[in-house]
Amino acid sequence: MRAAAGHQVVFGMLGLTNHGDRPAVLARADLTGPSDEVVADGARVAEVLVRDVSADDDYVAAAPWPYEHYGDGTVPLEGYELAPAATVEVLFVLTVDDVGHWYWPRTEVRYTIDGIGYTDRTSTGFLICPPGVERSCDPPA
Repeated sequence: MRAAAGHQVVFGMLGLTNHGDRPAVLARADLTGPSDEVVADGARVAEVLVRDVSADDDYVAAAPWPYEHYGDGTVPLEGYELAPAATVEVLFVLTVDDVGHWYWPRTEVRYTIDGIGYTDRTSTGFLICPPGVERSCDPPA
């Protein structure tokens, strides 16, 4: 995603499905990665939201925020109870403070089931690049 300082962007494409038979309470979601790969000093997560989705719903990959209808019906991730067989899309809304290349190679979601904590990590990563720069929008080296 390309964005200038002062803009907000959203990253989605991360669906969570509760495959169990008990509710899962979502506790936290973070953009992460090895410290030598994360470059994030010019952008920050403003909020993490979830929205109910069905099998035929489209997910937002990356876009300026707000984007189309994707904010409709969203709620904060923290404390959300994900029912068995339900799916939500996780939306990371980021604020760009400085123009640059900002990169998170992974995501992490923490949740509890019956009071026991769990963490799922995925290699779904996100990248913010400056607008109008001819160089490709690649992760910083």
